[in-house]
Amino acid sequence: NSLKGIGDAYFGLAQYDSALSFYQKAESLLIHETNQSFRPAEDTGPAIPQKVSTPDSLLADIRFAVETINFKSGKYSSYIEMLNNYLARYPQFYNAPKLQFEIGLYYFERNDFTEALNQFYKVFNYRPKPSLQALTHLFIARSYQSLKMHKHALTTFHYIVTNFSDTTTVINALTSAAEIYTQNLAYDSAINYYLELRNRFPKSKAAQNSLLNIASLYRKMNKTLEAKLTLDRLIKEHPNSELLQLAYQQMIELMISEGNLVYAETLANRLSQKFGQSPEIILQLGKIRNEQNRFNEAKSLFLSAAEKLQDDSRAEALILAADASLKLNDSLEAKTILEKARSVACDERLKIRCQQLIRKLQIEK
Repeated sequence: NSLKGIGDAYFGLAQYDSALSFYQKAESLLIHETNQSFRPAEDTGPAIPQKVSTPDSLLADIRFAVETINFKSGKYSSYIEMLNNYLARYPQFYNAPKLQFEIGLYYFERNDFTEALNQFYKVFNYRPKPSLQALTHLFIARSYQSLKMHKHALTTFHYIVTNFSDTTTVINALTSAAEIYTQNLAYDSAINYYLELRNRFPKSKAAQNSLLNIASLYRKMNKTLEAKLTLDRLIKEHPNSELLQLAYQQMIELMISEGNLVYAETLANRLSQKFGQSPEIILQLGKIRNEQNRFNEAKSLFLSAAEKLQDDSRAEALILAADASLKLNDSLEAKTILEKARSVACDERLKIRCQQLIRKLQIEK
């Protein structure tokens, strides 16, 4: 162990020749002490990685360090080639499942999801521990998701949810499944997954996020009462939540859509007192003034919010300001504001929308 420690120190200093010398001495000593060598495995079926004793695990770590030095000295063309070679020679290395997972992750991060799937499935040949099993299934599901193979992705996410207890992985699986259902407009199914997340992990931040997402989905379904009850639950049960401001903003939008402008303004003022005058709150106040037909005040608030926002959010605020100008019969100012909105927008669809509104103004003129 001491010899390996010295080798590790030299390795950390990038003095690989010295590191290799000490690793070789440590390996010889370990083999002599245990009267066994860590030989390449024969093809006897799926490996069963074990960390059965300190000498075995030390020897495995030493051999991996040696192969890493070989990689750095140019023996292998890539780190992945080195990993594949090492796993082929020593499949019973106790950390083999993790190394195989690294190979899958390499391809996943480079958007080669088909090859990532192939490599992730190989992890199970090494009988990984439950936590790594769960994580591997998660990345298999995400690979399917990235390939737009949503049925396979959902099946895998469901398998994780029903067969594993690892909190982070299960939360990710529940959230990802809900997102797929949302993208496919299956809002009821998405809500069910968010509810399961909230019920299984009620004290997590993800549970608070779930309530906010459920409220948004109810709004898409025009279920205003359910949306209000969900937001109210989030506000009352999590008064110190980081999501409180977003919950209040959604509640204000609901009140505006219902025409309950007095309560909407009360909530906006309460939000200002608690969090300060953020551009989002100013925008909400502008919408309230707009619904009250106080267009000049609404325009000023929209422009004020726009000054504090960036890119597409700024463009959206400017479009609202232009609409208020139109209601004040000032089409020239509206055109100027829309041109500014078009210039700051990043989303091409938003640019087109601005252009269409400008053309409409020119035609009406």
